[in-house]
Amino acid sequence: FAYNVPPPGTDETEVCFLSTDRNVICEQVGGVYHAPSPIVGAAAATVVVWAGGVPLLYASLLYVARAPLAQREPQTQLSRKLIFLTDGYKPRFFWWQLVDIARKLVLIGFLALVEPGSLLQQFVAVVVSLCFFAIELYLKPFNTLVRSFLSHVSGFALVLTLVGTLGLELAQRPDSDFLTTDLMLGVLITAALIVAL
Repeated sequence: FAYNVPPPGTDETEVCFLSTDRNVICEQVGGVYHAPSPIVGAAAATVVVWAGGVPLLYASLLYVARAPLAQREPQTQLSRKLIFLTDGYKPRFFWWQLVDIARKLVLIGFLALVEPGSLLQQFVAVVVSLCFFAIELYLKPFNTLVRSFLSHVSGFALVLTLVGTLGLELAQRPDSDFLTTDLMLGVLITAALIVAL
């Protein structure tokens, strides 16, 4: 929230604006400022539709076309239309796009609810990315070596980046030493190089 503080000696009151849109004045409830109810409602609806509805729709479509997608039955018109979800995966892993969507939702969306900016949030991000990376390494869902390699490299770089940011956060603590900071910077640079290659 952004505040418009009146000049001293005036009888104007403080005004709070939404920081993402300075045209929206915040509501004050019990001395605490909040976004107006219509904006909160629209944001909640968007989250429910996008984070819940879209994956549910994809899962439903994949479930209906599961036999042709797994190549146990001849292809249907629906299974051919779902190529945008299944392309690049082995037939028995036609559902892997749902796993990737879940990974993105957890790392980008739900993790924002875990003590934002805290070490716990960064630690949970490292654990979640490591779990998804390990599952992918074990199952090998991609249908070509190139796709597998690129996915493994990006997953490894993501883990290194998250470990590096967690390490930098720890290195900024008063009881950390200079070596820790250098090590974490090295991890972040390594992750960036892996992604660049």
